[in-house]
Amino acid sequence: MKRVLRRITASVSAVAMAASLISCGSAGAGLSAEPGGGKWVDSDVAGYVRAEDEIRLQDDFAAAVNQDWIAKTLLSNENDEKGAVYEADDLRLKRLIDVVRDESLDSENARILKAYADLVLDWESRNALGVTPLEPYVEAIQNISSVDELTDFQASPEMNPFNLGLLMPRGIDIKLQYPDRTTLYLNPPAYSLANKESYLDFDAAALEAKEKNDELCKYLLGRLGYTEKEADIILKQSYKLEAFLARHENDYSTSETLNSMETTRDKLLSFKGDYPLYEILDGRGYDKAQSLNLDYMYLNALNEIYNEENLENIKSFLIIQLINSTKYFLDWETFNKVMLLSLSKTDKYAELKELDDADILAELISMGGYQPLMDTLYLEKYFSDGKKEKELNALISDLMDSYRTMIGEVEWMSDETKTQALDKLDNMEIKAIRPDNTADYSGAQVASYADGGNLLDAVAEGKRLLLSHDNEKASDDDFRRGYWDVYDMSCSTTTLNSYYMPAKNTFFILAGFLNVTDNLYGEDVGYEEFLGSIGAVVGHEISHGFDASGTHYDKYGRAYDADGNDIDWMTTDDRSRLDERSNRLASYSSLARPVKGGSKVSGTNVMDEAIADMAGIKAILYLAKKKPDFDYDAFFKSYARMWRKQCSEEREKWDMSSDNHPLGYNRINISLQQYDEFIETYDIRPGDGMYLEKERRVNVW
Repeated sequence: MKRVLRRITASVSAVAMAASLISCGSAGAGLSAEPGGGKWVDSDVAGYVRAEDEIRLQDDFAAAVNQDWIAKTLLSNENDEKGAVYEADDLRLKRLIDVVRDESLDSENARILKAYADLVLDWESRNALGVTPLEPYVEAIQNISSVDELTDFQASPEMNPFNLGLLMPRGIDIKLQYPDRTTLYLNPPAYSLANKESYLDFDAAALEAKEKNDELCKYLLGRLGYTEKEADIILKQSYKLEAFLARHENDYSTSETLNSMETTRDKLLSFKGDYPLYEILDGRGYDKAQSLNLDYMYLNALNEIYNEENLENIKSFLIIQLINSTKYFLDWETFNKVMLLSLSKTDKYAELKELDDADILAELISMGGYQPLMDTLYLEKYFSDGKKEKELNALISDLMDSYRTMIGEVEWMSDETKTQALDKLDNMEIKAIRPDNTADYSGAQVASYADGGNLLDAVAEGKRLLLSHDNEKASDDDFRRGYWDVYDMSCSTTTLNSYYMPAKNTFFILAGFLNVTDNLYGEDVGYEEFLGSIGAVVGHEISHGFDASGTHYDKYGRAYDADGNDIDWMTTDDRSRLDERSNRLASYSSLARPVKGGSKVSGTNVMDEAIADMAGIKAILYLAKKKPDFDYDAFFKSYARMWRKQCSEEREKWDMSSDNHPLGYNRINISLQQYDEFIETYDIRPGDGMYLEKERRVNVW
């Protein structure tokens, strides 16, 4: 079954992947010639490379390697993008739906996930129910008749599974200044108009957001039996309250963030006033969380409005919050309206397209709180034998050794900084494929439509289960920074991505990312092909711990020490040398003018990610030296296939202006031409487009 739906799944994860793995620097005086000497074509753009073109590997490696693929790759419209990452995401989505259809997965966990998937995909039953599943949740808010009952509502996971309120817990995470302590983060609610600035400066974007919110809320309130006048009153009361909240949400300095926002229950007493913060937290199971991180002045301001006089305004606000929290889980009429309203008037690449069950299921599994369960079963289905984990962990270990050698040999870095860098490398945590725990949903109550259940109630159950796990984390103040919690849906292993988290000094290679090699080469990918795709990305991610940003985080992932001082473990001279080399790379990249008639590349914008690309390649080349008969040709071509892309000229220009990563063809050609091994493998000589003299090379590491 296909339905019109915005690209909320495939485009998001694929673009996130493409965006998280690139870096680039700048060049200094004397670099006047355009990269490639005018022989490169932007092979990312559809129509720039044709099947009949004679392209030598020595002149334009990206175009030559990918010429056959480009010739047979057709775009459906000018907004479309295709490439290895996008194709791999199609495979990932297929595998997600295969998990819920696999009858051999017969555990209680599997039964729960399949029951939830049935609720998502049974549009006939969803349509028959319409918006009736929302009615009891709205009624619970409307029945609030006092401030005490308002407190009871916010505190109750049963009445309020969607975490609605004025200041609510948003999760347990690490303390900013300590390597192994946790704190409970509390945040103001999500605003109907996207952010607080919309209420302070009502511009065209805020007006568009208001019009869309009004249309959706009036539509759903009307279907719930409210008159147009009643809906107008609810919206007016809600906006009035949101405007107050926006005016009192604060921006804090670093010192205030460290010394005041991250605090304890006892210290908050003077700011809390009569606002029932602890009653709400305790009712939601956070009674053992002693460390809190929140906007304390915002908390103090809530005392002004938390009274009987404002009760109706707060109730209206909660109803609008509820609608925006549940709008994806009702019938098709509502779902389609939400998708249409989500299209931006100003985003040239906002589009509607047909997506199938897998796209819808993947998105609503995540939104509904069942992503940890999918992750656990995905690993059970595709990684049960541990073979890929073993291979990947062995590769990571080898690449860490490469970095030890690289750091030791780098000429521009002092011994003092090298010692700090090696200490950070040794303390870096590597998380490959499998989180440190597994999800258990066996106690979840997910009833079928035949048994009187519905999708919204199942979502409420999923949210309560996530809350229960959060309560467990909150009860223990000690928590390892690099711990990979399967219930942390911001780090879902089924996502097609790989990234380094400087605040934890940890990098993650997610199971979904391995779909790249599976799609390109199948299960029997060769060693060199694996290095050219997955391996180069692993090397890329390690380098982010030592780039211009990563060097401001210590070996624990702290940006500030216990005294609140900024952390920078590079000496002043070494940082200047790093900046100089980075700027040389940025200048070199800025000489390129990819699209005909378009602007030049902003090398400064893509600098950090290009540096990481080159470091990853260099780390792999260290491994290649240790392996007899290493197939350099297979490795370099695999790298070129990894970053191939096809899109329109307009899309390429948009990527140049909005993305901080090099364009695909530059990522291939500029990165590879820095290395002797590449030059020698293809007998590249002066005058060839891929040739770059040693004195002009700008590899930072």
